[in-house]
Amino acid sequence: METSKVKSGVRNQAEAKLNQLEHNESAGCEGERQYRTLISLLESLATMRRVVNYQSSWARQRQVELFDASGIRVLYHGEWLITTL
Repeated sequence: METSKVKSGVRNQAEAKLNQLEHNESAGCEGERQYRTLISLLESLATMRRVVNYQSSWARQRQVELFDASGIRVLYHGEWLITTL
């Protein structure tokens, strides 16, 4: 899934920056810049998760079709499952 690759890439970048910050002996402007970069990457990851969660929720809502009171018809991974009440 393409979004998984994006999330994985953002996570890897954030972890790499965090490791750099932990092992960086020089203080000052460079450390501050790296910290801001890390925060930006983490915000990107959080945004990506919100988008994926929204899209997943929207897709699940579209997979369910309700019929009459005698049963519920559900599309699950391309197969119709019928549950009667």
